Amino acid sequence: MRVLFLIYGVVSYLVFLLVFVYSLGFVGDVFVPRSVSHPASGGLGQALLIDIR
Repeated sequence: MRVLFLIYGVVSYLVFLLVFVYSLGFVGDVFVPRSVSHPASGGLGQALLIDIR
């Protein structure tokens, strides 16, 4: 049972680390496909259609 707790802790830590590093890349605009600096690629019509749903 202790080994399962250890595996769970290591996996949880790695998931947190990956999410944290990705969020740094997202805000800093490095090594991620989309960032906070890039605008959305859709047009006004598409945005309105999504908002109406």
